[in-house]
Amino acid sequence: MRRGISMPGEQWVGESVLASAAMGWRTIRCIACRKYRFARTRTMKKLYETAAFAYFLIATVSLLISAFVLMGYALWEIAGGILATDLNSVNRVRSALDGVGLMIIGFAVVEAGTFIAEEELIRKRELRSTRESRRSITKFITIIVIAASLEALVMVFKTGREAIPAVIYPAALFASAMLALVALGAYQWLSSSVERGGDDFPQPPA
Repeated sequence: MRRGISMPGEQWVGESVLASAAMGWRTIRCIACRKYRFARTRTMKKLYETAAFAYFLIATVSLLISAFVLMGYALWEIAGGILATDLNSVNRVRSALDGVGLMIIGFAVVEAGTFIAEEELIRKRELRSTRESRRSITKFITIIVIAASLEALVMVFKTGREAIPAVIYPAALFASAMLALVALGAYQWLSSSVERGGDDFPQPPA
């Protein structure tokens, strides 16, 4: 046998080695690409979660600060209306009712901030059960109903002293609040079947 002439068996072994090397290289590249994509996705998800957390934190703090500012201004209006000597009784009552209306708005604002803090900052949304989601929606709608009802009550007192025909506007607001309450009851009744069938998500660990 002369040198420089390879046998068919040796050529087949060489091609197999090259094919195995190429396949191994492609596998390594595929694994590296998957790891890179996973790391990039994880980084983007973490960045989004951090940005969302910062946004909700700033929003919650801003709402609480706004609520305290409204409460302070409301107390100032109430005290000014009661202690003012240059106003008659009607204007004093009107100023006091304006302050009460501001306090009601502040109540709604602070409750909204508390709701956001509980849902977005304290709890883990992915661990919530269907029952907890229903309670969260119920609490939020209840806040709206209470705030609207109190505001309608204040408007009734104000318009009742100024113009009787204008009472229709607070009455419409109160009717809207009651309609929202009825809608909440319908939602509770429709979603009760979910609780009877079991939660869709696991309960968070104690």
